[in-house]
Amino acid sequence: MNSFISKFKVAKAQHDIRSNAYLKALKAHIPKFDSIKIDDLSTLHKPLEDYDLIVTLGGDGTFLKTASYIHDETPILGLNTDSERSYCTFCSFNPNLISMEPELVWQKVFNHDYEIEKRTRIKFGVKGPNHPPSEEATSQFQILNALNEVFFADKDVGKTSNFRIAMDGRDFEYYRSGGIIVATGIIFL
Repeated sequence: MNSFISKFKVAKAQHDIRSNAYLKALKAHIPKFDSIKIDDLSTLHKPLEDYDLIVTLGGDGTFLKTASYIHDETPILGLNTDSERSYCTFCSFNPNLISMEPELVWQKVFNHDYEIEKRTRIKFGVKGPNHPPSEEATSQFQILNALNEVFFADKDVGKTSNFRIAMDGRDFEYYRSGGIIVATGIIFL
């Protein structure tokens, strides 16, 4: 247990050092910008929209969670804050960017020296109160987005549930199971 706690503390310290370096370098270019912690995303009262760029500092989990709050075509740049211990698939697609100093990363961003890679997302509806906000919400479903995959299941993992799957507004299939995974066709070369 102490080994796990020790490794966690090292990873957290590395994340904090790297995040602060990215933020300090960014402030040299833009003195004022919006910033929110990942755990506070659910407190937003609207989706992340109409930004020039959204940047995540962390790993793939941070990138994917943030992407689910973006409901328009706003680009997202994921910066891995612990490349020594974590290989991120979504963060820093360019392998040279992973080890790059923060100032050089921002120079590339502000000089438009990058390529935007479009990814397929899943739009889905769920019932329940604790979901990201959406203009498309109806009284019956909250409309959400996912970049990688979605897992639907009951809170009680041992419970069997009924699932109705619709595509493009038309019923597709009904299932009774412990859960369903729906994934996008993301391929990394």
